[in-house]
Amino acid sequence: MVAVLFMATFSTSRNGERRDHALPATTRLLRENEGDDPMTDELRNTIQMAPWQPSRQPLSADEQDWAAQHFDATDIARMQDPFRLFRFLRDEHPVAQSDARNRGSWVISRYEDVRRVARDHENFVSSQGVGVSPLGNDGPMIPIETDPPEHAVYRRMIGDLFSPPAIEQLQQSVRSVTRELIETILDGPQRRCDLVQVFTYEQPMRVLWAEPLLGDPIVPIGPAASTYSTTFRSWVHDFKHDPARTGAAAALMRSHVQAVLEDRRRRPRHDIPTRLLEAEFMGERLPFESAVDYMFTLFSAGTATTGDALSGTFLYLATRPDTAERIRRRKVDMNLAVDELIRYFGPSQAEGRTAAANVKLREAMIRSGDSVQILWNSANRDERVFSRPDDVDLDRSPNPHIGFGAGIHRCVGLHLARLQIRVAVEEWLDAVPEFGLNENATVEWSVGLDRSLRALDVEW
Repeated sequence: MVAVLFMATFSTSRNGERRDHALPATTRLLRENEGDDPMTDELRNTIQMAPWQPSRQPLSADEQDWAAQHFDATDIARMQDPFRLFRFLRDEHPVAQSDARNRGSWVISRYEDVRRVARDHENFVSSQGVGVSPLGNDGPMIPIETDPPEHAVYRRMIGDLFSPPAIEQLQQSVRSVTRELIETILDGPQRRCDLVQVFTYEQPMRVLWAEPLLGDPIVPIGPAASTYSTTFRSWVHDFKHDPARTGAAAALMRSHVQAVLEDRRRRPRHDIPTRLLEAEFMGERLPFESAVDYMFTLFSAGTATTGDALSGTFLYLATRPDTAERIRRRKVDMNLAVDELIRYFGPSQAEGRTAAANVKLREAMIRSGDSVQILWNSANRDERVFSRPDDVDLDRSPNPHIGFGAGIHRCVGLHLARLQIRVAVEEWLDAVPEFGLNENATVEWSVGLDRSLRALDVEW
């Protein structure tokens, strides 16, 4: 495994007091430059070392050749810092042809082209699969891996539950869940934790497994259910690289959602499982196996994508105490901030489509049946659309990011994800006055369809 190392420069005493001489350099500089705009040249130079920023090192000839002809979004070593590669592809090979992963694929990297392919569901279909590696589920990821007219029918089954008014009604419950989780973490025996293990995926999981969404999970979930949570994180981090572990984790998750649906057959509730069991599909009752596939998608994708984005967000906040303090003081428009965090740390890295017709894209002729990869994270760093795209600008406006996708497959849960990220950030920063990376922390990404942190070891 290739890990990007970032050594934090602080510690805490045994009685929990912060040692000032050991504060992060960014915190010391912030305290020396109090004010609304604490950024100084020295501070700017310091944060260039932050592990969430892409390297500015030019690509070697080997790296250029790999990106142009052999690009593989699941290559762990090369994709630890993919943004150098994305920049090269956008500039030199915006429609590249890769021979990786058996039959190869076209690789689309510019914002304009990614958005065009994603919105053209007639010529670029999803029903042949969207993963760049197996996802472990026996059936299709409904509705992600479906096309019109079936896709619209699936979306209508639950769309109203994820509308802005419906999600606004969940704000208090999301805050309660988040506060309870943070209190559990802070009540622990140590002033440190792995946020990936205990918070960034647990929060969206707990929010989903409640009414009116997925409802009663019928089995314990969360940190107390370590086996269940570990299984889910194994699916998140291993489905790109380890088919055996992927299959085992997916089988357990699938058996769980089957059990939930069986429970709702006996005891209907006001939640999505009950609604799916009662739903009609193309004039007939939705098949039970299709309900299982739908539930698997909602649970896995809904938790994983928000958890991935939260992990990147907290990596950023752990190394930017100046920004964390702005948020604590409510000197940030959180609507703008959340959109920027999604643009920058959005989990969706590469997603597949299949050409249903011959299509010319720039100078390339994509043939019917060809596999196509659209690089969401590359599109969201396109200099042609975003000024200073490799900087996090929480005041960025306008911000036409496509971190939630584009076209008919745009994320159905985007309003919920925005709420979860906002609440997680606000509640954590309100509860934890100061935190940062543990001095031995390593930053390593799982890569593929999504980009996710394997661990985030922090202390406060």
